[in-house]
Amino acid sequence: MKTTYSGILHIILIFLSSVTHSAENITIKLFNASDYKEIINQQNNEFVMLFWSIECSPCLKEMRAISKLNKKERNRYVFIATDGHELQKEISNTIHSMDLEGEQNWVFNSNSTEEIINTIDNSWYGETPRSYYFDKEKIRRLLVNR
Repeated sequence: MKTTYSGILHIILIFLSSVTHSAENITIKLFNASDYKEIINQQNNEFVMLFWSIECSPCLKEMRAISKLNKKERNRYVFIATDGHELQKEISNTIHSMDLEGEQNWVFNSNSTEEIINTIDNSWYGETPRSYYFDKEKIRRLLVNR
């Protein structure tokens, strides 16, 4: 009996370590105020910049819906977590659970949160979700957030 239990436990531990390993390998770039314009300038097509938080259930619902889109459609989104870089592990786990690892993922530099928010939109107070649509001419429109 010990061998069977030990074997099952071993399999579970291997599975859990592979899940953790996958979440840890997600590329999440540190987002500073200067990155906002740089991201916009790098885009060749229309796209949506989505600001989200790990504790924002409407954000997570929206991200789940986006994760079900085909790869071409998902490439039109830039995901920026507002939680701060200290929570990168939790953010990685959330991104992994949404199957959004290969997308453009960023996290606010906690040392610059106020500057970042003011650079993006001085009428924004940091609430999430917050999404902006950029057309091909890079003209920004605030999407209605729930």
